[in-house]
Amino acid sequence: MYEYAIMSETVNVKPEALVAESKKELLSSLGIDLVRVMDIVHKSLNTYEGGGWEILSHDLTKLDRHLVVSFLIRRQK
Repeated sequence: MYEYAIMSETVNVKPEALVAESKKELLSSLGIDLVRVMDIVHKSLNTYEGGGWEILSHDLTKLDRHLVVSFLIRRQK
């Protein structure tokens, strides 16, 4: 049996990313921020409400100049 939760972090999209001329420029601009989010979430999995969590899936939602990165996590009860 598992217990489930959702963890979310936000990324502020820099203005230069919004006017990127290529996919490569866009990914480069967002890449550092997304790595930061992954680092935060990865470190939190062992401490959030007692730890022991694993990521099952993720989702990105764009809100104006922000990306909300949500992770579905679970651990054994």
